[in-house]
Amino acid sequence: MVDILWQRGEKYAALALEELWNELAQTRPFALLCGYRLDIFNIDVQTADLPDVFCTHAHVRPAADPSRLAAAVDRALTEVVGSRKAAHVYLEVAERVPRGHVPRAQAVLTFLSTTDTLLAKSVLERVRSLYAAASRRKGASAPPP
Repeated sequence: MVDILWQRGEKYAALALEELWNELAQTRPFALLCGYRLDIFNIDVQTADLPDVFCTHAHVRPAADPSRLAAAVDRALTEVVGSRKAAHVYLEVAERVPRGHVPRAQAVLTFLSTTDTLLAKSVLERVRSLYAAASRRKGASAPPP
């Protein structure tokens, strides 16, 4: 339901629905899985949309392969800024972002997007390219159905 509202451009209605689900969860036990079709490699999504989505959820996971995303983020960050600066970014993220709520790769993208937009754009562009290439390789090696 939330993604239908989001795709229609009704962002605030989607977030209000999320809050209603959270209120209901206070009175009844149930599991709820929400899904949003968002381009996480887009700086505007990183800075404007994801923070709102993250605030209404206890846990966040990418729909795609998390290990492939993590590998793409690691490689892109190292290629763009070098290994020493990449290590510094990971230390900053570890200090500022509690473990568990958001996957570490996403936490790195969020951190870069909120602290250095130009750097974030470069890293996001490279992550998109690496992730797409890994997806193509995985698809090419998959056995036929």
